[in-house]
Amino acid sequence: MESDSASSLKGLQRETDGNFKNSVVEISNMLSGSNQNGIVQADFNTIYRDCTRPIKRKSIMTKEDSEIKLMLDNPFTVKKNKSYSHAQNRFIKRRTEKCMNNYNITPIEIYNFLKNGRNKYKWATATIFSYRAAILSLCRDYNIIISNSVFKQYFEELNRSTIKSFDYPAYDISPITECLINWGENNSLTPEQLTQKLCWLLAICGFMRPSDIERIDDKRTIDNEEFVRFVVISPKEKRSGSSIEKEYKKRVAVLSCEGFHPINSSLTIGYLVRSLNNFKKKIGGQRISKHMNYLMKLISIDMGSKVPKARALGSTIATTAGATYDDVISQGFWSSRGIFDDYYQLSRRSRNNLTNLVLGNVNSEAT
Repeated sequence: MESDSASSLKGLQRETDGNFKNSVVEISNMLSGSNQNGIVQADFNTIYRDCTRPIKRKSIMTKEDSEIKLMLDNPFTVKKNKSYSHAQNRFIKRRTEKCMNNYNITPIEIYNFLKNGRNKYKWATATIFSYRAAILSLCRDYNIIISNSVFKQYFEELNRSTIKSFDYPAYDISPITECLINWGENNSLTPEQLTQKLCWLLAICGFMRPSDIERIDDKRTIDNEEFVRFVVISPKEKRSGSSIEKEYKKRVAVLSCEGFHPINSSLTIGYLVRSLNNFKKKIGGQRISKHMNYLMKLISIDMGSKVPKARALGSTIATTAGATYDDVISQGFWSSRGIFDDYYQLSRRSRNNLTNLVLGNVNSEAT
């Protein structure tokens, strides 16, 4: 009996070629099976047979695999990795240009990259810290890098040199209110003007972020003669609004627009704010922010100053006019007064004349 060596070799070559058609994952920083170059290596026990039918391997998902899948499929993880990708790509591109891809990432390399970005591109402190986190996620053992003396000293000096200023200018929103008056009644506005007015009023009066406005569940909206209540899904919070919403629903948000939540796909929302090109289609927070900024840019600001956030400006105007901090914090759904005071309060001016209170009390005691 002779062995069919030619047939065996033919079958071996056929199955080997089939394995090479699989795609190769070039970058991986989460799986333990990756080598120093970042290429994931898989060890398959292949049985070579003389048959034309491809071999089907049964995939048995272990508990560890299910945990990894849950971590990778988490929408918050996907969003974070998406924001990291830009910083990581810039860093990898720099390494490629300097022919350093075959070497491990060093603390000095990250230091030079971030320092160059700050000096050349004027990166803000928050940008540098964000880039640092993104780059460290590429490293196998980032503890070695963050414990480096030069690396630690650079970020300590960066923190010391960063001074948070509370010297905000006084903002006047009268140009915006005059613009809205000149537009006329709501029933005479274009869909674009209605959308811009609605988004701005929700931000300035409801202290909403663009992402909050995006996630308003219109199915739960309640309006009466005194207020309009909007419900924002994830986080679930109730806020007051403006009667502009009625005209907007009458002319733009006529048809229902239900869809999955942008972060949690297990939730559905009846979206309120729509696309100007298709009233059946919702828009995201970035487009809502542009609608708001169309009116916010009418505010006169000093040279070098930035246009404030409508949410921060509205809450500051409310406290300056006499609203209590408890009401403002409840309306804006801030976790504490400290958060509002440090990051959103644009005016440090007291509502009371403290000088008169102090000196008046002294005079009354002297008499």
